[in-house]
Amino acid sequence: MPTVAVTRSPLVPHASIATALAAPGPWLAVVPHDDDLVLGLGLTVQRAHQAGIAVHVAVVTDGRFGFRTPADAAGIVARRKAEQEESCRLLGIPVERLHWLGFPDSDLPAHQGVRWGADGRPTGISYALARVMRLVRPGLVFGPTPTDLHPDHRVVASELDIACFHASGEIWLDLGQPIALPVRWDYAVYCPFAGEPDVQVRGDAAQFETKLRSIAAFASQTQIGALVEQQRRGGPVEHLRKVTWSAYDPAATGTVFASVK
Repeated sequence: MPTVAVTRSPLVPHASIATALAAPGPWLAVVPHDDDLVLGLGLTVQRAHQAGIAVHVAVVTDGRFGFRTPADAAGIVARRKAEQEESCRLLGIPVERLHWLGFPDSDLPAHQGVRWGADGRPTGISYALARVMRLVRPGLVFGPTPTDLHPDHRVVASELDIACFHASGEIWLDLGQPIALPVRWDYAVYCPFAGEPDVQVRGDAAQFETKLRSIAAFASQTQIGALVEQQRRGGPVEHLRKVTWSAYDPAATGTVFASVK
């Protein structure tokens, strides 16, 4: 896929987000953990909803290691799922647009790629993501920046990239018919992008307060209050970076050796 130049631009409250991101709906946000959606895309999701774009969410992990003490571990998965549903409700995403992949929190490196599962069926993160994309058929897919410190975020970033090609290829037709290769954007949660972002999304005061309330819905996470305050200091802005892939071309690469005799 050729590299595409993206013009950096702020997205003011009344500008069209669909035009700025150059992709039709529906959109799919792929998040390593449940709270990553609102932290990285809480305003973007609301702007999409405002524009009439349906946003689906694929939650890769089950949140099992989000407990405060070992005594909390037994019910943490169910609790975080309920918190995610409430957080998404505030953002305008109904539960039927949530797709739970259920991979073990903080153990995603062990589930990279595709392999045969114990039940004799294919499994793995990229296979599961290709399945969701064949179901949703998104024109745009969001993923976490691969520069994030959390290994789950780095794994999801790389698995999502190859899953886009799997979903658009003539393989695994049991998952549904291939889709058009979606437009890819990265969002940031804990760490900055590898380079400068391409779009700044701005929300209005009401959207910002909704984002903060949506973050606060994750009451089981002891650090959530600090995250709300961090977001409040940053103001009603989010940043996105366009992801592009360049296909290997032997003819183009060969020009490096054109003068070698």
